[in-house]
Amino acid sequence: MTCVFESADAFLDSYSVESSEGVLYCRTRSALAVGELLVVEVSFPGLANRTLVRGAVSAVKPGRGAWVRLHPADADTRDFLLAFARGEVPLADQVERGYRRIPIALPVTCHIEEVDEPRSERLLGMTHDVGGGGAWVEAAAAPAVGTRVSLVLGPLDARGDDTIRLDGRVAWLRRGARKHGFGVRFDTKGCGDARRLRGLLRRACESGWVGFGWADGAASRTRG
Repeated sequence: MTCVFESADAFLDSYSVESSEGVLYCRTRSALAVGELLVVEVSFPGLANRTLVRGAVSAVKPGRGAWVRLHPADADTRDFLLAFARGEVPLADQVERGYRRIPIALPVTCHIEEVDEPRSERLLGMTHDVGGGGAWVEAAAAPAVGTRVSLVLGPLDARGDDTIRLDGRVAWLRRGARKHGFGVRFDTKGCGDARRLRGLLRRACESGWVGFGWADGAASRTRG
């Protein structure tokens, strides 16, 4: 569901702290049911990228809108949106992306590809969000910015056909109160798995389902 606000103040006026996760009122004519899980695409002037957050419908005003209780796993994204709308995040601190990022938790193995690193070195984590051009990986440790890596999306015991492998470089690091991790910018030129990932994410936005055979319903279900 897409929620476009006419201003940052309009976004803030539509946000409520009636629950610890936060609740966002979105104008929509879509027929929604209380408890329905969905992904909300938030946009307002000044925001470089439309930002996606997960949530569940907590109340409905038929034909006019719905209140969405945000998912606690997306607290960092919520806090960024609130801080930016309040003017606490400089415009220069935003990273413009060519692909939308879908918030989804997928198991990932990160292989260090630098020639001076052991070939066996790897990090295990979970994605926080994934897009056609990159991903945010939650992990206890992180390679240095600029390190060449190869990400394998899928559990360790998955068959080759059920995983997606993408090469790239570490673009940024994050150590926060709730989450630690790193961002990877994919090298997608001529990569078949990159095209496959973009197709899966495109279908996810259209159908509400990320089509990994090993992904559980809670992690892979989404609604655009």
